[in-house]
Amino acid sequence: PGPVLPLRVKGMPCSFLLRYSSTMRAVSSCSLLSRGALARTHTSSRGQNRLSTPLLGGSRSRSPSARTSGWPLREKRAAFVSSRLPTPPTRRVPPAASLEASVGEIATMANVLANGSSFSFPALWLVGFLPVCLGFINPVYSFSVGYGYSIALMSASLLLAAHGVNGLTLPVWLHLYGGLAYGLRLGTFLYYRSIKWADWGKRASNAPEAKPMSAPQRAGMFVGIALFYACMSCPMMWHLQHPEPAFSAFSLVGYLGLALQWTGLIIEGVADQQKFNFKAAPGNEGKWCEEGLFATSRHPNYLGEIMFWLGTSVAGFPSMAMASTTVASTVGIWVPPALGVLGITSLMIRVSGTLDQKQESKYGENDEYKQYVERSGRLLPKL
Repeated sequence: PGPVLPLRVKGMPCSFLLRYSSTMRAVSSCSLLSRGALARTHTSSRGQNRLSTPLLGGSRSRSPSARTSGWPLREKRAAFVSSRLPTPPTRRVPPAASLEASVGEIATMANVLANGSSFSFPALWLVGFLPVCLGFINPVYSFSVGYGYSIALMSASLLLAAHGVNGLTLPVWLHLYGGLAYGLRLGTFLYYRSIKWADWGKRASNAPEAKPMSAPQRAGMFVGIALFYACMSCPMMWHLQHPEPAFSAFSLVGYLGLALQWTGLIIEGVADQQKFNFKAAPGNEGKWCEEGLFATSRHPNYLGEIMFWLGTSVAGFPSMAMASTTVASTVGIWVPPALGVLGITSLMIRVSGTLDQKQESKYGENDEYKQYVERSGRLLPKL
């Protein structure tokens, strides 16, 4: 036998070896696939060896047995080559690269919120829209849990943007952290109350936002709600983009707003917890709460919410005035906060009046309740 020649097809090793001899006929064959494929050699009329296997694209001459086989050699060749072709590797994004891309997108969003461009307010709107989508799980969440977490996410995004800005003063940080604390506290409390309060499901089912509607209608409603939340929160963004000096006569208005913001946050938090504890105590079912802050105000939690949002807007007044250089900028900066404050204030006044009417119809014949109404105010405490 002659030397052994390893054969390769397009860089891929074959599973067989050809042996040739000095004789004028083929001396060996091997099986390529499970059905087998013939490989043979023959000598040309000039005495040179020539490969004649269909696999290697040589001579097309075939033996009678090859012509009568059930599977043509050309199909065998195609099947063999296809089976030996390397599978292209699936491109996978490394976890580090994916995390880096996500961080880059977040940094871009933070830069948009901090650079004072025309896209700042739409970006804040988009951020606030994401938690509102919890309303697809329960429609009431758009005005409760989604409300709190929307404020928290917008404040957290502004805080992330603030860490890339140099020279920010203390009022800016107090302003932003006030929004974050308010949103996290409110969203967590409302979710906890929804799973612990037995009457919450019944009240939620009767809420206006729980009425049946199509998915596009509900999505449109959520877009409008997120716009309302962005209008309420945008003074924090203007404050970040145009920080006022830490100590100046102009900044005294900002400090007054911060004091009002944090006082409202504390009042609302304390009032919510006092009423929750009263309702959860045994023997208080069906009774009105007149303990703690409720002794002089029938709705101190709503009063705290009004104070918080009024303080949030007032704390941004110095920065908003500094940024109002043209008529267009003045309208774009002052109109959204004004709509937000007026909207939340009118909503709290209307809701507190509705609750007073419900309590009047429920406890109106009770002399003790009448005395409680006389010595307390709806929102402002009666001293």
